[in-house]
Amino acid sequence: MLATETKLDEPATLVYPSKADLLALCRAEGPCISILLSPHLGGTGTRPSGAILTAMLPQVESALRDLGMHPQDAAKVLQPLQRMAGEPQMQASHRNGICIYRSPRELHCFSIRAVVETGWHVEERFIVSPVLAHLDYRQSFLLLALAGKHIRLLRCDGGEVSVLPIPYGVPESAAEFSGESRDDEHTKNHAPGVRFGTSDGQERSSHFRRDFMKAIDRGLQPLLRAQGLPLVLAGVEEETAAYSAVSEFAELLPEPVRMSPDGGATNMELARAGARIMKRWSSAAEQQALTEYQQAGPARRRGDCSGILQAATQGRVQHLFVERGGRMTGDARRMSGLAAGPGYVYRADDLVNAAAVEVLLHKGMVWLLEPEQMPVASVMAAVLRYAGDTTGQ
Repeated sequence: MLATETKLDEPATLVYPSKADLLALCRAEGPCISILLSPHLGGTGTRPSGAILTAMLPQVESALRDLGMHPQDAAKVLQPLQRMAGEPQMQASHRNGICIYRSPRELHCFSIRAVVETGWHVEERFIVSPVLAHLDYRQSFLLLALAGKHIRLLRCDGGEVSVLPIPYGVPESAAEFSGESRDDEHTKNHAPGVRFGTSDGQERSSHFRRDFMKAIDRGLQPLLRAQGLPLVLAGVEEETAAYSAVSEFAELLPEPVRMSPDGGATNMELARAGARIMKRWSSAAEQQALTEYQQAGPARRRGDCSGILQAATQGRVQHLFVERGGRMTGDARRMSGLAAGPGYVYRADDLVNAAAVEVLLHKGMVWLLEPEQMPVASVMAAVLRYAGDTTGQ
């Protein structure tokens, strides 16, 4: 059962969100309840997520009433969440975050690999930032651990790490490349009788190292292209520099993990170090978007919250740059220039989230950046599709 098709009288199914799920969240009509739950590890003395959810619900119900929802309607909206709080999966440990989205017409439940801070929100829009972070292109990458004794190729997806088999014919060690390996188990996947080198002296030479790395890169190219992910190297400086010099893989990151896989570093340790490097990396598409911001005239740039919200609501934002974890609070409807009818209640919305939702609804791009990558000293910046009213600049 897909999370976007959850039946309200059945237990919720936790799945990873897709881009289609993200757009479904953006289209939802409020009031929208967003409940975010951090990972839980049993036996640590912390409350299970079900207990935390149960404690949140009275506060959520009060917020719904403050927005003008009838008590009976509020109780009906919260019934599926009350049932969910008692389900076994909400009492058990979970290494990923959980995001629960509830509106009068729908219920979505997701497992999130990105960082999730426990809390609840009742706003006109769902809080989509955890889903954006989960789907961020930096979450998935390959890591090639270059070691003389045994190379490893890892696929890293958020906090999950899997080992990819080295293809047939690719030398997995310097000894195998030199043709001197006598370990039948280590060489069983490679062509018999193939000799790549000759001596220990060669093995220590820069010439040998270059040829060894070239053989690895040439053999891995089909697999790397099929995976379609950026590649991070890990190893000592001599090995990573030699591989970078000969590699023809376009998505090879220039910064390696300076850690020796032969020195006992685990796959998870390598993956975590690679993830830190990925946060500082920009794809070609993101670099192009940042260049477009710098080259756009003042009439096509926005760095103020009000101007961005107004342009986003009008469908005029092509690129929205958001500082990772950035947040501003205010009444999004009023800041967007939309009319507030009689009896309208002031709302403390997440303005960054509101802008992101509007941009996605109008088929714009949202880029999550580290603070040092932001084009301006603000939590948001935008490139407009076309110049218009410059009010608010």
